[in-house]
Amino acid sequence: MLAYILALAIAQADPAPAQAADAAPAGAAPASGVSAGDADTPKGAPVGDYDFVAWCHGALTGHMALYTQVKPELTSIERPDEVATDEKNDHAQMQAGRDYLALYTRALDGVDHTHRALTERRRSAEAKGQAIWDAAKAADARTRMWSWLLWDLPGRCETAAKSLQTRAGMLAALHSPAPTPDAPIGDPAPAGEPPKNIDDALSTAPAAAAPQPADGPPSLRGPQ
Repeated sequence: MLAYILALAIAQADPAPAQAADAAPAGAAPASGVSAGDADTPKGAPVGDYDFVAWCHGALTGHMALYTQVKPELTSIERPDEVATDEKNDHAQMQAGRDYLALYTRALDGVDHTHRALTERRRSAEAKGQAIWDAAKAADARTRMWSWLLWDLPGRCETAAKSLQTRAGMLAALHSPAPTPDAPIGDPAPAGEPPKNIDDALSTAPAAAAPQPADGPPSLRGPQ
């Protein structure tokens, strides 16, 4: 069943580079810099696309960095017949994470190249994203494992990153206001007591992953 839970973190999506930047209509006003899927913005994360993608980069970096710490606990709840499948899923999830980080970096670098004054905002948002894992780092090993395992990367991370690679998205980022500094940091740890076994976890894992396109390589789809 561990393989089933791990599979919930993987959905079909394509983090490949966006096509050449779309030209904005002549005389068009910059967009707000906020993607349509604002409901997919976790509590405490910046709203504007530029800062949000930087937050996603930090949150995903923190998630991937915890893998070596949670692996012993993951191994402890595996059944012998699950080991090979779990290793394959772990590898696919980590590769998907690297692909998404590359997408976010391309998107952010494209904006920074035209307006380097935004780089401090980028560093701040990335740090805020990484900070959502502070509680998990301080927790016991089993709680840390479930926090890592049940985390779901917001789908808006990808759409916002691709939006930044368009002409309109870049202009919107350049004209976007800095986020307010006092928003609370989201906590990816599951509410209440962590599950004690795989069967219990099935009732706390996300009911379903995001809609899956018919084609495209498997990619990471992580915590809210």
